[in-house]
This record gives sequence, C-alpha cells and structure tokens, in this order.
Amino acid sequence: MTLVLFDTTVLAAAICRPDGIAFRLLRLANAGAVIDGLVTDITGFELLRIATSGTLAVTFTPSEIDEFTDALPHLFASERNVRNSPPRRLTERADLHNAPVEQILRDVY
Repeated sequence: MTLVLFDTTVLAAAICRPDGIAFRLLRLANAGAVIDGLVTDITGFELLRIATSGTLAVTFTPSEIDEFTDALPHLFASERNVRNSPPRRLTERADLHNAPVEQILRDVY
C-alpha cells in the first residue's frame, strides 16, 4: 500500500472544500483501502493556525476544525500523528538522502 505524507496545502484545501478532490483523497487515506496517510504534528498545528487566523478564504472556529479532524479519525489519531517533521529526522539517516520518498517515510516512521 502506498504511504502518503499529507502537507498543510492538502489539509487546507480539504477543509475549505469538503466536496473537493483533496477531501476525497484524505477520505481514501483514512479508510486505508487504497492508500495510507500520515500527518505530522507541525502540519496539524499549521492547519490550526491558518484556518483560525483568516489566512484561508474562510475562517474556521476550533470546533469546526475538530469536526474536520473527527471526520478523519485514522489520519488524526494521536498514535499515528507523527511527532516531528521528516527533515529533522533525515539528518540522522544519511543513507536515505537519495531514497524514494515512500521508502524514507517507511524507514523513518
């Protein structure tokens, strides 16, 4: 199964357009049938910041963001949420610097 690391851009698109392709992609990863997904803690914090600050076309309340993350429990489960970003961990693993992204994600996480 392909492992996908979702960035803030995908999460922002999905929360703004729950009928759009980004949300459908997150739902597929949440189901774990076709792809599997990861979200870093930094990505989650960044989504919270931009969604509540007016950076996006719509400003969301914390409860609306909770509703969004609750709709994707597999992706946002605390035990699956990666606690640091890949670049910080990659410096420890020089053998992965030229590896495909999927291999890096699997080896590091």
